[in-house]
Amino acid sequence: MCDKFFDFAGKKVAIDVNKLTYTKAFLSERTQFQGDIPSLKPPIPGSEGCHGTEKVLRRGFVCADCGCCNRRLFWNRWFCENRGFTLDATMQPYPDHVLEEEAAKFDGLMSRRRRQNAVNRGSAVSDLVEEAESAGDTTDRSISDKQMTEDSEVDESDIDEDDSDMAGAGQSKKNTNGTLESTVRESPSEVALDNGEVDLLATRLNRKVIRLMQNLSFGRYTARQYFLPDIDGNIIGSLTLFTSNPQINAMANGPNDLYRQLELLDIGLRRNPAAIVGHKLEGLTRHFQQNFGARYKFGVSVQSKGFDEAPEVILRALHRLRWAGQSAVKATTQMLTGRDCGPNAPPTETKDFNELLALGFMEDDRINYHDDGEKELGPTVAALSLGSPSVMRFRPKIKSGLGEFVAKRSNGKFFMDVLEVPMKHGDMMVMHGPAIQQLYEYAVEPMGGRRFSLTCRHIDPEKMASDEDRQDAAVKGAIPEYSHSFAYNGDI
Repeated sequence: MCDKFFDFAGKKVAIDVNKLTYTKAFLSERTQFQGDIPSLKPPIPGSEGCHGTEKVLRRGFVCADCGCCNRRLFWNRWFCENRGFTLDATMQPYPDHVLEEEAAKFDGLMSRRRRQNAVNRGSAVSDLVEEAESAGDTTDRSISDKQMTEDSEVDESDIDEDDSDMAGAGQSKKNTNGTLESTVRESPSEVALDNGEVDLLATRLNRKVIRLMQNLSFGRYTARQYFLPDIDGNIIGSLTLFTSNPQINAMANGPNDLYRQLELLDIGLRRNPAAIVGHKLEGLTRHFQQNFGARYKFGVSVQSKGFDEAPEVILRALHRLRWAGQSAVKATTQMLTGRDCGPNAPPTETKDFNELLALGFMEDDRINYHDDGEKELGPTVAALSLGSPSVMRFRPKIKSGLGEFVAKRSNGKFFMDVLEVPMKHGDMMVMHGPAIQQLYEYAVEPMGGRRFSLTCRHIDPEKMASDEDRQDAAVKGAIPEYSHSFAYNGDI
């Protein structure tokens, strides 16, 4: 008997619970419960009032036939791994007004992040930039603490305590597009900021590491290009962000159309084993996947279809990304011409993509830090973002040797991010340079209810392990002839 049983409103009765006797009436007392007794088996998830990608619908379910607890494996249905019972979970179109609300909140958050992380501290017009951003920041702040907690620490290595060190630290020159580009120092050991150029894209920028960047125009896109160095200051690769706009998005077969088609089309998206494969504690990816073209073999085994089986929406995205990849590589080569970048200099050319990995993200899905360093991969990776906005973060690997210039996280196991950039609906990203995969890793965190990412690579058949794999890549990676009418040049 618990002695709290005799504690009445804070007044404890002096009773020795070890010397109690019980009456039969007390021991026999039973009171029938008059309410409804809920079933231990939860009901099948309902989608009433939902669009299909909410967190509550992303969870698993209990099979109505056998009572087995199941994981959510497929994008558009629940599936019992015990009996094969299937329950459709057809997606409803994600409302335009919800996407607009997400974008507005995201823009406000990114402005605050830019100020918090002192991205433009010391720039010639930083006060004007902050004043303008603050004046326009009227959005809901509710997602700031909830969705950015993983990277909430301000990286002190990004902030130079002496603003005077920034004056004259670097020079700027105008490129062929009339925009400013910075010059880079010979070594990261020179820790003063390189110049006072304002960056209106990045929400974290460690200028002690990333000191070479430029603004560009490609067709109707504006773009920002960052160059990543090794420990000796040699440029090993570039990251190019193509920023879309409402005019591009609204074009026929543009990002708006691609997004709406992917919402309702079954392209085979599913979650795949990512940890302890085959074990009862097997873990799945935090996003849904389907590969097209040459098979992409990495830490997660993903089902793959040939491009001859790919729907039109996939092939149109492929041609957009081919254009973006070629444009970014050309700009990288032009920028680095005449510069000694050492043995890990990014290639001056790239091969056409023969693979596309489609990813679907529901609410709270993400991709943690990783690299694309598999030996079969070419030097260029390109991605198209559709739907809800997201943040892409880059940090050096511990083995990079950049610890002198980058602080570690509070757990001491990883470096802080040196670059954080937003990716919104219609934006494209191109990474170029194989050494990036050796020295850096990156993560993507969507901030909304529904996002698709279409990522292209070149899988080199000559580096595959078997003749069977090489033949499979040649067949599945072949682009259907009819799809060449989808070729894209940035102006349509």
